[in-house]
Formats: sequence, structure tokens, C-alpha cells
Amino acid sequence: GRFARHPTFRFVAFNTLMRSQARARSKFFVKQHDGTREPLTREQLIQALEHSDDPEAQALINSITRHAVSIRGTRPFWNRKRQDLEAYAYSLGCPGAFITFSPADLHWRSLYQHMPRYGEWLRASEPERMALSRYLLRQNPHIAAFHFYRRYCFFRDIVLRKKFNVTDYWDRYEWQGRGSPHNHGLYWMKDSPAADMEDEAARDIFARTWGFH
Repeated sequence: GRFARHPTFRFVAFNTLMRSQARARSKFFVKQHDGTREPLTREQLIQALEHSDDPEAQALINSITRHAVSIRGTRPFWNRKRQDLEAYAYSLGCPGAFITFSPADLHWRSLYQHMPRYGEWLRASEPERMALSRYLLRQNPHIAAFHFYRRYCFFRDIVLRKKFNVTDYWDRYEWQGRGSPHNHGLYWMKDSPAADMEDEAARDIFARTWGFH
């Protein structure tokens, strides 16, 4: 759509979403007492706000702090995700594999059949197709991102889970400078060889298993 293709609308929408989440998940706290006065009442707070020039009222206002819960994409959010991953490792042990998935988003026919000018893309020569692919990716980043997400989910659930007996996983998405997504993930697999580099037999089993695949 027109808004999805707009070069800056997505950033405005993201900024608006983040601000809305910050407002909805934020709370204000007031220091109830400093050891010299009684607990603060609602009436005292209202009076301080109405007479904010008064030094005592100003001191009271300065004691108000704002606290927000973790919001997606912020440093506290990723700190919490890191703690989740550490808990996975402590509970499940060393994962069987670390895998990065990157899209061939300049070549995937399955992607461009969902974009405008697909017929032109099919008929184009290789140099023309590459130029058109770059243009279509810039114009339709939402289609490219969702297509990569769906392909990854299908590959994870149909291929990885069944072929390698994946029992648990932890992953995250990142975007390159030109907007191309990729996925980093840790995968725990039933009966996967341990990555024990101190034991020669374990190294041999590990190399043979993953060398075969």
C-alpha cells in the first residue's frame, strides 16, 4: 500500500507506537516521606502543583519520578531477553547448533510473485532483474520482511524440528543497513552430539555428524 511504500512513514509509525507504549506502561512515583514529615497526601500534591514557584513545593515536585516497564527494542528489553537465554542454557545445557538464516531476497521467485511488476521481473534479463529487485525491495520492505519470516518459520518447523529433533530454540531478528532481514538462533536438539573440544572421540563424532549434514 501507499503507506507501506512511503520512505519515512514506517519510522513515524514506529515512533508513535513506542511513545504510546511508554505512556501506557509508565507510572509516576512520589517519595512518601524523607524522615522529617508525614506521608504525602493527595491534597498536598495538588497544592504543590498549583504553587510550583514555592521552594517547598518545588522540592516536592522534584521528588516525583517516572518508571516504565520494559518496552520492545530498548536496552532493558534485550537485557531481559539475555537473561531468558541464560536461563535456557542453565536449564537445557549447551545448544546443539547456532544457525543464521539470511534471505536471497534479490533472487527469490517466491518473494517477487507477491510484489507488483512480477511479469516484468520474470521477463527481464539478469542485470535488469537485479536492478528491478532492488527497486521493489525498497518499495515493498513489508512484503520482503513478512516473506522471510514465513519461510523461516516453515523451515524451522518442517525441516529443522523433524530432521534434527529440535526440542527448544531461541532466536532474534536483525536488519541490515539496506533493510534486509536475517535471523540468529540457538537450537537444542535431542541426542545431538556435544561440542566437547577436550575429548578426541567427542570431536570426531561432532565433526562426522555435522560434516554429513
